[in-house]
Amino acid sequence: MLSLGTFGNTYPIREPDALVELENKIKKVDVEKLRKELETKFRNYKPSDWHNLPPATKPYSYYVDMTYTLDTDIPHVNDQGEITGILYPKGFRFNPLEYMPSDPPPLIIFNGENKKEKEWVKYYYKNHFNVMFLITKGNFAKLSEEMGRPVYYLKDLIAEKLQLRNTVSIAYREKNNMRIDVYAIANAKEKKK
Repeated sequence: MLSLGTFGNTYPIREPDALVELENKIKKVDVEKLRKELETKFRNYKPSDWHNLPPATKPYSYYVDMTYTLDTDIPHVNDQGEITGILYPKGFRFNPLEYMPSDPPPLIIFNGENKKEKEWVKYYYKNHFNVMFLITKGNFAKLSEEMGRPVYYLKDLIAEKLQLRNTVSIAYREKNNMRIDVYAIANAKEKKK
């Protein structure tokens, strides 16, 4: 090894070893307590952009055109990362459904705290594994256990893009549009036996 000589005074290292300090701190962590805290936070999570919808008073259906217009240019970038022009210009219109090789799963949007809506969804869709459950109210963790599959929160962006107005809504692809079928479950009269 090449020595360049001594240039100034040297002193022994007085600071504790960082690795030893980390190991000692880790030994003090109550892993089980931390796991329980994280699980509680997860189970009680509610997004800030969670979207609520009122129940439908009558059944109806409508279509949503998913065509989007670019509000800015999309540049063309070559293999070296250089911008070489415009790939898609501002104002370009496209429908993402035209580029999808298969249909997205139908979305079942319901109020997880409304007993009638929840029971209706369970009756008609619990064993359909090609659908996605989105809730406007309720606890996703409890409902996921109850339904035996993942349940997600309805976010503002999805509600806006699909122009959702009421629960229970079923959103699915029909040609190059999304069709929304709305069912008035919460206000349906009980049938006499």
